[in-house]
Amino acid sequence: MNDGNILITGGLNSTFTNVSGSVYLYNPKLENCIEKSSLLYSRYTHALAHHGNFVYAIGGRSINGVLDSCERYSITMNKWEKIASLNQWRCTTPAIVYEATYIYVFGGYEGAGWIDSIEQYDIANDVWNMMKIKFPLSVEAETATLISKNEVLILGGHDNSAGTKDAMIVNLETHSFIKVPSMQHEWFLHSAFYFENYVYVMGGVDNCEC
Repeated sequence: MNDGNILITGGLNSTFTNVSGSVYLYNPKLENCIEKSSLLYSRYTHALAHHGNFVYAIGGRSINGVLDSCERYSITMNKWEKIASLNQWRCTTPAIVYEATYIYVFGGYEGAGWIDSIEQYDIANDVWNMMKIKFPLSVEAETATLISKNEVLILGGHDNSAGTKDAMIVNLETHSFIKVPSMQHEWFLHSAFYFENYVYVMGGVDNCEC
């Protein structure tokens, strides 16, 4: 978050039998965790987006399957509240905040297959809109990183067979895709962040037999 603290939400236990609704605030400077108000819906592989006083938890999985439900956390009130549901069930989808007005989610998995759709959340009006543009690929567990005012860099992900090296830029103003050079390795379930004109990729899985 803006103050350098990290909000940890939900998760799945090591035996794959219990989905958590617990929430913790981790302070890296003090190296301590404080338990916060629990999620309304226990979930994992969900997306998180931070805007202003709120952290948004979007989609993911429960013990019963993929979710379309969403909720947001008030940092000052320590309280979760339900917001509009996605148009499509989705998990392992990245989310970005755009122009302090919208949240976008890209691709993901809907329980029966990988999806190529993009949804836009109107923060002020609490509504999800399905975008007309589609991904060239149907992937989940990719990253989405805002690299300019209008451009989002999409890296890697997992399709119906394996991880990908693919890299592309989505222009949210022109609603167009630009293919850029592929990464050297297949990556999914990784993290990416932008710093001084570079995007750094770390962690995740390079490939697997799924």
